[in-house]
Amino acid sequence: MFYFLANKLHHLYPKIKECSWNYWESGHGKGAPDGVGGVTKRTADRLVAEGKDISSYEILLNSLQNNIKNITYFSIDDADINKISDLIKKDSIKPFVGTMQVHQVKVEDYTAGLLRFFRLSLFDVQSTSYFCGILDYSDEDNGYTQIEPEVSSDSDDDLPLSNLVCRKKKMQRIHYNDVYSDDEAGPSSKIYQQDWVPSNIIKDTYVLVEYKTKLTGYRYAAVVQNVLDDDEVLVMFLKVCKFQNMQAFRANDNDTSFVGYDQILAILPPPTIFVKGNKTYYKFHNDVDVFEKV
Repeated sequence: MFYFLANKLHHLYPKIKECSWNYWESGHGKGAPDGVGGVTKRTADRLVAEGKDISSYEILLNSLQNNIKNITYFSIDDADINKISDLIKKDSIKPFVGTMQVHQVKVEDYTAGLLRFFRLSLFDVQSTSYFCGILDYSDEDNGYTQIEPEVSSDSDDDLPLSNLVCRKKKMQRIHYNDVYSDDEAGPSSKIYQQDWVPSNIIKDTYVLVEYKTKLTGYRYAAVVQNVLDDDEVLVMFLKVCKFQNMQAFRANDNDTSFVGYDQILAILPPPTIFVKGNKTYYKFHNDVDVFEKV
C-alpha cells in the first residue's frame, strides 16, 4: 500500500498534488467503510426476504444502487484487479519498519518521491515530535530507502521518552522480579525469566519497556493507559528522579506512546503513589532495571 501510494496513485490521478492517509488500528471495523458494508448487507438481505430475485452480480449492484441513494457503488472486475497486480509485481516493494506505530502517512510533494510517517495525525502543524521516518522512492535504481529520524544526544530531562521509543526486534516475554544484585556494575538487563501472556497486561499495569538502537538498548518504566486490539499498548512513561536510587519516578501525563507486546520486558509490581506539588511520583519497593537515554 505504501509503494502504491508513493509511486502509482498520482499516475492514475495526475491532478493529485499531495495526500494524507490517516488511520487508527484500534478503529478497524468501526469506520465509515465498515458502516457502508453493514448497510449493503442489510439491504441485500431485505431485498431477498422481500422476494427479489438476485441471480447475478449485475442485478445485485443495480438493486443496491436503486435502494441506497447516498452510497455510490463501483464495479471492479478481474481485469481491473489483474491490471493493478501486474503493475505492482514489476516493482520492488519493501515494508516500513515500525508500521504498528504509524497513524499518518503523508505525501507532500509527488515529485520528491517521499513518504513521511507520523505517530499522530498532524494537519497544518510542522512538528518533529511524532515523526517516525521516511520511505524514499526517489531513487529509481534502488527503489527504496528507509530513513529513520535522528535522536538528539543532548541531555534534557523534559524530553519525552515517547520521542525515542518505536518498535524494534522481538524480545522475550519475561516477568519482573528482583532485577540485579548490588555487586553488578552498570545497568543490567538480567531479569529472572517467567512466562506472561498478553491477558496479564491491562490498564494501570506497570511495565518495563525496551527500546533498542543499533549500538545499545534502553529500558524505561511505564504504566499502561490502554490496551488495543492489534497487539499495541498505550503507555505513559515514568522518568527516574535524579539523585535518587532506581526506585523513585515521576510522571508526565503527556509523555505517552504506543508500544508492542514484544517491547514489554517485564511486569513491575505496583508502586506507592504520592503527589508533591502538582507532580505525581511513584516509589517502587525494589530498584527497577531502567537504563534511560541521557
